[in-house]
Amino acid sequence: MARITRLFFIVAIILTFLMRIHLAITRGFDPDEFSYLHWAWLVSRGYLPYRDFFFYITPVFPWLLTPILWLTGDSINFLIVSRVLMFVVFGACAGLVYKLTTSLLAVLIFLTFPVTLDKTIDIRPDMMMLVLYFASALVRNPLLSGMLFGISFLMLPKIIF
Repeated sequence: MARITRLFFIVAIILTFLMRIHLAITRGFDPDEFSYLHWAWLVSRGYLPYRDFFFYITPVFPWLLTPILWLTGDSINFLIVSRVLMFVVFGACAGLVYKLTTSLLAVLIFLTFPVTLDKTIDIRPDMMMLVLYFASALVRNPLLSGMLFGISFLMLPKIIF
């Protein structure tokens, strides 16, 4: 019975990932996504956040998107590759949820919860913040754990609220 239950959860998780891929491809872009991508474009052109343009969070996320912009150029590919990257980050986050809870049910709830369903396919720093936070909880080395949590905080300070 336990084997059938585990198989059910694995199939449900795979189907959920496939549905999310479809949603990521067919769903329109949110205005926030264009903001983050535009800020990354400005950073790639040498503009400095806070001095040259308005920016209301720490600039780590645009710095991480800048190499993608250099690789893809000023084209629609930047949007697509950035969204694919967010999907990979989301998959890493789901894997870390499993490592933290050792429960496939927790992963399935995480994948299908309405708030995460909408916001985790967006190009935004929230998912990278969560991945770094979960990774800091898994690491046994206190120095590395603190560094990961610090980078998580620099990605988006809302992790402490």
